[in-house]
Amino acid sequence: MRSDIGSLWENFLIGERIKALHYHRLWVNSWFWRTQDQQEIDYIEERDGKLSTWEFKWNPNIRPRLSKTFAKPYPSHEFTVITPDNFEDFICMDIPKRRRMQRNAAYGHFTNPSNVMASFRYGKR
Repeated sequence: MRSDIGSLWENFLIGERIKALHYHRLWVNSWFWRTQDQQEIDYIEERDGKLSTWEFKWNPNIRPRLSKTFAKPYPSHEFTVITPDNFEDFICMDIPKRRRMQRNAAYGHFTNPSNVMASFRYGKR
């Protein structure tokens, strides 16, 4: 497996999220967050005064924790870990599950995230 699969996964998810937000005409402020000690949050959105944070992990067995340095000044936020098992919820946002499944049938590569990332793994992208 490629050594940069985690970075590619993050790039893929953020790119798809930005496209989905644009498509649904949702306007958000978005950032990433990193301290000098290299504590980080992969993606942050502020929408309607509410902060949501995400950590992206290609390996679903890794269980990250939210940095206390971030959590203390921002106590009312959501923290979600996105893996290949739940990435559609992050990308599709408010699309009902039934419509999502119909789209999956039409575009089989979304059904299995391994297929999406396979081209990265084997250097075909």
